[in-house]
Amino acid sequence: MKTKSKTIKKLAPLGIAISLAIGSVGATAFAAPAANSIPVAYEITSPYANVDWATTGQYKAAHHTHTTFSDGSNTRRDMLLDKYAKGFDIVAITDHDNTTGAWNAPVLEYSWDNNWNNIGRQYASDFDVWAFANGIGAGWASSPGTYAGVRGQSNGMIAMGYSNEISANGGFRNADGSSVYGGHHINSFFADVPGNIGTDGNGRTMQQVIEAVANAGGITHLNHPGRYTQAMNNADISRDPVHVDRYASLFMDYPSLVGLEIINKWDGESVNDRILWDSILTQTMPQGRFVWGFSNDDSHSLSGNGHAWNTMLMPALTEGEVRISMETGAFYGVSRVDRHHGIN
Repeated sequence: MKTKSKTIKKLAPLGIAISLAIGSVGATAFAAPAANSIPVAYEITSPYANVDWATTGQYKAAHHTHTTFSDGSNTRRDMLLDKYAKGFDIVAITDHDNTTGAWNAPVLEYSWDNNWNNIGRQYASDFDVWAFANGIGAGWASSPGTYAGVRGQSNGMIAMGYSNEISANGGFRNADGSSVYGGHHINSFFADVPGNIGTDGNGRTMQQVIEAVANAGGITHLNHPGRYTQAMNNADISRDPVHVDRYASLFMDYPSLVGLEIINKWDGESVNDRILWDSILTQTMPQGRFVWGFSNDDSHSLSGNGHAWNTMLMPALTEGEVRISMETGAFYGVSRVDRHHGIN
């Protein structure tokens, strides 16, 4: 694949804030703290330390996308055409409890007997996949709502391996066996897992889902935590040690859990999730554990595409480099919305 040369992006204030925030955390720490203490000194290395900005490609990625294989309003083909026309380089199709592998094939495993919107399940054709991969113009097949032909770059658009938004309907399982949050959505990447992963008599817990994906060789990130903590109307909830401890413990227990959404859609449920992210980092970073913040459209329709994304910093546009970027934090989040600052 042809790599992109360095581009200068004009970021909205929130995009700058996220970029700086991610840049302030890193990949190396020393002097892990004793129990219940903060180390006297520790060192943080930026995840951008090894990025050669003169030669590294900056690739626009969508980590959270829905189609009519779950609760999306548009077919997979139309969503991909729209993402392509809007300049995305990397797309993960994350239909609920459905594992998407190849864009030109049905989902690998799905639990819904009928698609939610009764529109029909259309996936991309072999030609579409070839055209996406080879970066030809987007005008070969337009559909209502797309912006055919406006794509500028010629490097192509790739998938993120196997992807799925798994419902941990058992929520977070406390040490005493009790459960909280009533469930939690978790995105799975690079793992061929069934939609009903980790089921037991008490439902799929967050721990079960994360562990099962890790055992299948994949990685995960947590989706819209504000929905479950109910922090969207109260920032103090995102600072509450009870919630922070639960999330921090997941990141400490599971290295394959790479981060959480700090922007979701138009920043409704996620408005205070940046505070939760910061609160988690105050616990995990002194112990050498870094948690990355993702900015996602969580798009369910064509109109939901292109508001929030992640710019992956990679030497080449390949699936392997996408995973490295996600794991090492070599990316920055961009958003065109910010409820705190009235940007919409």
